[in-house]
Amino acid sequence: MNSLQAQPLFSEDSLYPDRLPRFEELQPSYNLSAVFDECHNYIYANEGFLKDKIFREMVKLIVMKLHDEQTSCKNGLMFGITSDEYKAITADIPSNFEDRLNTLFEAVKENHHGKTNGGLVVVK
Repeated sequence: MNSLQAQPLFSEDSLYPDRLPRFEELQPSYNLSAVFDECHNYIYANEGFLKDKIFREMVKLIVMKLHDEQTSCKNGLMFGITSDEYKAITADIPSNFEDRLNTLFEAVKENHHGKTNGGLVVVK
């Protein structure tokens, strides 16, 4: 490409990092409502879940994210996706993404074992 030609502003590859961030690299999000709306709309459009199922899935994601941040000092962050993992998923090639999130989800369930509807969260 000629250096005078315009570079694309972004590509799908540039939306995902090469590695998972470290805890100290995390940035606060100041517009969580928009993030939740986007996640809700994606799940509704692509998975066809009803609103209560979407809500439960969103709660699971939030609790997994919080648990990951609270335990990251000793374990490193697990919640996220790298560009290689994203490419593998879209090409239907196995990656460690699903195993890593399943491991995180199991840790959340173990950590919140015994919680009931009257407690913090029920994770199934």
